[in-house]
Amino acid sequence: MFTAFQFFISITTFSFLAFGDRFLVEYKFSVEEFGNYFYLTNFFLAPFSIFQNYIGFKQLIFFKKEFSVSIFNAFNKKFLLLGCGLGILLFGISYIVNQYERLNFDFDKYTNVIILLIIMGVVRLYSASINSAFEAKTNIKSLQKANLIFIFFAVLIIGSSTFFQSLEAIVICIILIWLVRCIIMKKILIRQLNHA
Repeated sequence: MFTAFQFFISITTFSFLAFGDRFLVEYKFSVEEFGNYFYLTNFFLAPFSIFQNYIGFKQLIFFKKEFSVSIFNAFNKKFLLLGCGLGILLFGISYIVNQYERLNFDFDKYTNVIILLIIMGVVRLYSASINSAFEAKTNIKSLQKANLIFIFFAVLIIGSSTFFQSLEAIVICIILIWLVRCIIMKKILIRQLNHA
């Protein structure tokens, strides 16, 4: 029962991370601005989400069968580079589309938000392998520790976001939460494996 509860917390926090930015934007800004943000996330984050889900599933199976820190680090570097490449591609596509006015949307108006969304996508893609390794190799003690530390930092960051009034600030807060989650899971997993 305790193990199931810890996994429930982990899944719930992951779900909030995947969609929490939209709730914050809807709460802080107008319906029109929320619509624009939703459009941007579909354009710039959806490709990262597809790769994130695919990589997460494949890596989970792989890490259950075979795992070493060197292989783990190599995958992390590989997916980080993949994310950067995908981000450059998406930014290039949006620039071309905007120049030729193929869509009725002014991407130039949201350049800063677009760059931040791409950074978020890269971090999310980077997290896919870390999350898979953590799920495959963690024990309940490490899972509990990761949940407690992550929730503390997430609440701290979200609490501070209430003082910010820009769309960019909200996205930066979500990026920080993703980064904190990656760092916590990676450090706790490596420490657990070193002590085993």
